[in-house]
Amino acid sequence: MVSDANRQSLKTELIRRIEGLSLRKALSSEPEPTVDEIVRQLEEINPTPHPLSFENLPQIYGNWQVAYNSNETLVTSGTDTVQEGALTNIEIWENLTAGNNSTIIACDYVLIEVASFAEWKMEVEGVWKFNEDEKTALVTFSTFEFKQTKPFPFPFFELKIPIFEVFRKEKLFVTTYLDENIRVARVDNRSVFVFLKR
Repeated sequence: MVSDANRQSLKTELIRRIEGLSLRKALSSEPEPTVDEIVRQLEEINPTPHPLSFENLPQIYGNWQVAYNSNETLVTSGTDTVQEGALTNIEIWENLTAGNNSTIIACDYVLIEVASFAEWKMEVEGVWKFNEDEKTALVTFSTFEFKQTKPFPFPFFELKIPIFEVFRKEKLFVTTYLDENIRVARVDNRSVFVFLKR
């Protein structure tokens, strides 16, 4: 049996490794073997084996920052082509809130800050539908929004469009580790995401 001290040690090492990566490397299409191995060890000692059960949902709700992604996806693919020197900051977040009838409302968004005077937000809204294993969800995204959020309160541009039914491809989203400040998920059995609750 793994002690809580050992789990905390793995968590500390995971965060240290992730924070040591550049933004582009942390969110690139190439996995980091050391980070992936720590993630695998944490998954084996997951303290919340049924994260989508009713009693564990309050722990999964909230604002989570994407800190690491082992495989390129729609939401992170743009970070590989961005010239980081032109940016003040770029962050990727996922906000999870309660839905109806065994669902979670998901809002995934990217914040891009340019030279401290302008901020752009790309946002995708969707729904998680739970499976019976209480750790797997089918995720479908419904709307996409792109807007300028700074200077506030007078954004210069805002565009919100629905994602048509034919393009609403479901993704299999498995939460493989959950505690009070770290969440790990595997998407379509290939991409590994590490989320930190800020």
